[in-house]
Amino acid sequence: MASWFDSMTPQPLVLRGGFEEARGARKTSEDLDDLRAGGHATYRTVEIHDGPDPRTFEMFMQAGDAPDAKLCRHVQTRRT
Repeated sequence: MASWFDSMTPQPLVLRGGFEEARGARKTSEDLDDLRAGGHATYRTVEIHDGPDPRTFEMFMQAGDAPDAKLCRHVQTRRT
């Protein structure tokens, strides 16, 4: 389970999913009635760990008949 809070929407997202150890990827999703989309929407995330430090996080949204839209992509590497 993961949560996402920021200023993109006034409602919290509570995402559920699992970790694919073979790929080093965590995938989550949530279906909800989205105030911003004006109806039902599906949010999903993919987080890939490329070794002990690098991490890539992407978030997508699909609403109505529209195709998946990538909302954000973050690439993070810890500095030691």
